[in-house]
Formats: sequence, C-alpha cells, structure tokens
Amino acid sequence: MKLKYLLFLLLFFPIVVPGQTGYLQYIRVDNQEFIQEEGMLSIAFDLILDRLEVKSEQMMYITPRLTSSQGDREIILSPVLLVGSARSKVLERMQRLQGKLDLDPMPRQIIKRSNGRPQQVVYREIIPYEPWMRKSSLDLLANLTGCASCDEGSDILLIADNFIKEPFIPKINYVSPVVQPTKRAVNFLGIINFRVDEADILPDYKNNAVPIKRANDLVSGVKNIEGARITAVEIVGYASPEASMDYNKKLSVRRANAFADYIAAEHELPRNMMRVSGRGEDWEELKLQIEASSLRHKQQVLDIIDNIANPDERDEPLKKLDGGSVYQILLHDYYPRIRRIEMNIDYEVEENFNLAQVKERYKERPSEMSLNEYYFLSQQYQAGSDRFNELFAEALKHHPDDVIVSLNVAVAKIEDGEYSVAIERLKQFENEPKVWNVLGAGYALMEDYDKAKDCFFKAAEEGDALAKQNMEQLIKYIGE
Repeated sequence: MKLKYLLFLLLFFPIVVPGQTGYLQYIRVDNQEFIQEEGMLSIAFDLILDRLEVKSEQMMYITPRLTSSQGDREIILSPVLLVGSARSKVLERMQRLQGKLDLDPMPRQIIKRSNGRPQQVVYREIIPYEPWMRKSSLDLLANLTGCASCDEGSDILLIADNFIKEPFIPKINYVSPVVQPTKRAVNFLGIINFRVDEADILPDYKNNAVPIKRANDLVSGVKNIEGARITAVEIVGYASPEASMDYNKKLSVRRANAFADYIAAEHELPRNMMRVSGRGEDWEELKLQIEASSLRHKQQVLDIIDNIANPDERDEPLKKLDGGSVYQILLHDYYPRIRRIEMNIDYEVEENFNLAQVKERYKERPSEMSLNEYYFLSQQYQAGSDRFNELFAEALKHHPDDVIVSLNVAVAKIEDGEYSVAIERLKQFENEPKVWNVLGAGYALMEDYDKAKDCFFKAAEEGDALAKQNMEQLIKYIGE
C-alpha cells in the first residue's frame, strides 16, 4: 500500500536541558513538520529569533541532531550559523579575499542577526529514512563563540521526542464474489369457475380444464428447468360485484387459498412459500374492459362507476339501465372475466459457465458480459492480484451500479493511495453495510477521523469484525 505518512510531534513545547547556558530558551521553534515518504524523511521547522541577542563579534552554530531512543545512533544535520554585525563583516571579507569561507562545519546558511527585530529562519532538510528513526528524538545543539573564536558556551534544546508516530493502517479486504442465481418469474392469469358461494377447485367444472392445465403446465415447466429453484409463489383472487363488497372480499380470499392448496398438492410445493391474498371486486378492471367495448349505454355505465363512491350502491342503477338488459350483458359477458385468479412464480436458476468461452468473451467482447460472468471469471484469480483488479476495473465500465464491483475497485484504489477516488466510488452505496468498513478506511487515510469512526461503528454494529478492530485501533491512535 502506497502511503504518505505525516508525522506528528508528541511534544509541542521546547525543553531546555538543565545545566546548560540557556541561549536556546530565547529561540522559539514553530511549524514543525516531519514527513516520511518513499524512503526519505523530510524535516522542517521555523526558528523564531525575535528574543535572541547575538553580540556584534559573536557567532552561534545551531545544529539539529537526530538521536535514536537507545542513544546509540545519531545523525548530525546541516547547521545554521547566526552571526553578529562585526562577525558578519569578518566573514564577508574572508569570502572576498580567499574566495571561500574557512568554517568548520560549513553551515547550510549564514544569518546576520538583527537584534531587537523580528526574524525567522526557515529550516528544511531531507535525509534517507532508516527504521531506527521511528522512535528517535530531535534536538538543537547551540555552540557560541566570541572574538578570536573563543568558546563562550553551548546549549541543547529538545524540540521533538519519539516524533515519528506509527501510521494508522486500517485493515480492508477484497470480496471474492460467488456467481448469483439468475432471478426469473413467470405469470398465470386464468378465469376459474366456481359453484355459487363455493371455493372448491373443480377441474372438470364448465371450462376449467383449460386454465387449470395452463397453470399446471406453467409450474411443471419451471420445475423441469435444470438448476431451477422456485423461491416464492404469489396467488391473488378477484371477485365479480354481484354481492356485497365485504362478502366478495372474503370470497376472493377463500378461492385464492383453494387454488394455492391445489397447486401445492399437485406439484409438491411447500404451502408456506405461497403468499395468498384476495382483492375482492375489481372495478378498475371492469372499467377498462367497458371502455374498450362497444357496449350499449357504455357511457352511462362508466358514469355510475365513476360517480357513485360506494361500490355496493352501484348495483341498483346498473340493473335499471335499458330495462335491465345492460345488467344482463354485464353478468354474462363482463363479470366472469374479472372473476379470476392470478399467479406469479419467482424462481432462480444456477448458471453453468464454460471457462474457455467466458475468457474468450472477456478478451473479445467484455461489454457483452453479464455480471455473473465477471463474477465467475474473478474466481479464477487471487483476490487483489493484478488480474483480479484489472477484471473488476473492466467490470466497472459495464456494471457501475453493482456494489461488489465498486467495492473491489475501491479497495484497489486505496492500496494505490487514491483515497478520495475510493470514497467517491463508494458514496452511491453509503447505505450498504458491506461498504462501510472500506469507506471508513478511505476516510481514515484522508484523516477525516469523525467520518471514519462513524463508518467503522456502523459496520461493527452490523457484525463486521474487521471494522470493529479498525474502530478500536483508530480510537487508540487519535488518543480518545
């Protein structure tokens, strides 16, 4: 994982080491920044000299020093040299006469101190990073000399101790998807004749043989599909409006249950997989049929349906139309067609793919591949491998709304250090529990710890053990 670590100071105030001359207590260190990146350590800070007095003939070396926690290793960084006005002139004359400065060590910069005035030195240095530096300390060594280079004392100022903080690296996983069964459905609509006020299914009654055979053929056809599994059956009953609305509602439920019992027994289906309901009188369907018909007094029939709110009060006006002739037509030609059973069968089919054919399709026509084909092909590669990631990057072009595709692409982006890209990819799925841990990881690496904690917490509440671990480690990391 390509990470850029911003290293934080654990001490925010300089510490003057007792027993020294104390020159450095008049220097303030601001804007410390330590960055470990690609095998290098960048050290940066500002020296604020406003309170420091350097006499005219004096010069002061300020040398940063990096020391291991055991004290057995150190690196002396390039010093800064502060000089008084007279010493500055001496050095200028040396440079002019000799063409060089005879200084040991040679400073990275020479600053003429303007006593009593605000003054700032910006210090920046990059050195190769070594593991022992992780728990090192950084201090400033000050050496002051006067005229004739006589030693006037030294000082030490600790500005950062154990300052390279262990980075927070959240744990995330790729998802190796399984091929999902293809969901399908078939529908049946049939007019089943019942004896008056009864709900028994009679295959030989009137013309019931035809619709019942169609229903049986439909169920048998699904059961005979290789790899098919019926997941749900929904049966809805409707009644015609000869009796009261309440009675017809109950009658439609009884008849729908009778049909469900028949289908369950005939095809050995679990009765509890069937959702059964009765919707009573279907005036909307009746209205549609009349609107499409050439029925005499059609408009009057439609007006009665539209203008009388209580269905039970529509019967009498309908019976009076044209001396009752219209109602007789409704009874014989229209009411039977709304006295029906509807059945919807949901089922799944396991798909069997040929690996060579799927690979060929991926090579030649990836845009035509189904999501299941991408899932199937992904199982041939190690999760997180180059092939795996390339496959899901291609799948994203053609199935951008699939959460598993986007999740795997986001994990790859995080490993490449593209945290904001990963977050944007998952935002459309922010209500999906399966993305919360990865989304939290993206926020954590962007140092948006509040959003990271929220994502980890929600995922942990859903039983995500990895998110729980990430949340605990993040809380410890930020010191809450």
